[in-house]
Amino acid sequence: METITPEEYLNKIEEAVNKLPLNKTTDRMNRLIVLTAGTAASAAEHKDMILLQITEVYLTLRLAEESGQTLAPENAQRLFRELSGQAGLALTAKYGLEGLTKVGLNTDTRSTPGTASLVFISCYAVGKVLMQYFRKQAEDSTLTVEEIKDCFRVAKAEAERLARE
Repeated sequence: METITPEEYLNKIEEAVNKLPLNKTTDRMNRLIVLTAGTAASAAEHKDMILLQITEVYLTLRLAEESGQTLAPENAQRLFRELSGQAGLALTAKYGLEGLTKVGLNTDTRSTPGTASLVFISCYAVGKVLMQYFRKQAEDSTLTVEEIKDCFRVAKAEAERLARE
């Protein structure tokens, strides 16, 4: 099995993001979330905890940038995990996405998603929450815990559908 460095993973995401339309639209942000969630799933499959942490920060920083906001990397990881916890995703809140890779589910069963699918679903859903968070910030408003949970629930259902396709 060929190993790939975190820099190579991020370069692949950047190459894909650079192919997206330049205008900062919701569609561009949605595609960014899917690309990043896919990278997180691939990292989970390879048990690459460093890339999972980088992915949390990358997704948060890019969504902030797409929303016209600036965020320090150390605050990006904190925000990712804080919103995850408020959404009810305790493993991500406590350990980041790498916590999900420790779930140890049987990937052969059709009824239970494997670790990579869980990480994709979680990263996608948290990405959608982050997108809403930054939208509210731009409006000088805040996202309530109830709005976070609702957004996460809807995004999780979307991600589950995407993961099955």
